[in-house]
Amino acid sequence: MKHKYLLQFAALASMSGASLAAPGSMMCVTAEYYETGLEVKGAPSPEGKTVMIIGAGRKVMEFGRKNGWMSVGVDRSGGKDGYIPITSVSSRGLDGMKCGS
Repeated sequence: MKHKYLLQFAALASMSGASLAAPGSMMCVTAEYYETGLEVKGAPSPEGKTVMIIGAGRKVMEFGRKNGWMSVGVDRSGGKDGYIPITSVSSRGLDGMKCGS
């Protein structure tokens, strides 16, 4: 019985790529932001100032997490960083391949 629950947990965890990441991991913005883009905030809050908007599939490097927000560096942005909701990224790109590849 215990084995069954471990398999269910593993399956659920594999669908939620963002939950398995750690500082230094490359993550990709999910397809949900294809039309609107994702606001990268200057503070870990919806009210934080928007420092840039990035598109679906864009890579970010995780620096840390706190209260549902992820501190990230944006790939190919000239060193810009900020905060995004943890749920806005996945370990898989838009093509389903591992984001860091």
